[in-house]
Amino acid sequence: MRILMMMGASKDVNQLILLDLVSRPYLDFTLRCLENRGLKVLRNLDQFTIESVGYLGGRLKIQGDWSGAANWLCLGAMSGRAVVHGLALNSSQADERVLEVL
Repeated sequence: MRILMMMGASKDVNQLILLDLVSRPYLDFTLRCLENRGLKVLRNLDQFTIESVGYLGGRLKIQGDWSGAANWLCLGAMSGRAVVHGLALNSSQADERVLEVL
């Protein structure tokens, strides 16, 4: 997803084709972030065109990272207790599925 972020900073029109995509939730999350910062994102199946004049500034709330928290949640499940703050329920982050396992 870093390549998409770099494309947004280029102040140009860029195209990217992704083959054998394994993490669509993270792709969708990244594309929404780009759109929220003022970039125009066009999607056609696995081809993406990003039109950028640079990122717009502004305030945003960053979600907690489910993949980073998953280890602590599993440890808490094994030891009997875990307290984790800042995770959004119904997040588009795929690692939120750890809750189904626990």
